[in-house]
Amino acid sequence: MARAAPGLADTEEVSNLAQGMVRSRESEMRLMADMLAERGARP
Repeated sequence: MARAAPGLADTEEVSNLAQGMVRSRESEMRLMADMLAERGARP
């Protein structure tokens, strides 16, 4: 839903918030995948 919000938002504030949520979530997923890889596990 957050990925769709920037294109559908009525205000710049909502668009910016949604974009920030997506970036944060993607960063967290990369971190978790890297941590798993360091331990020899797969995501």
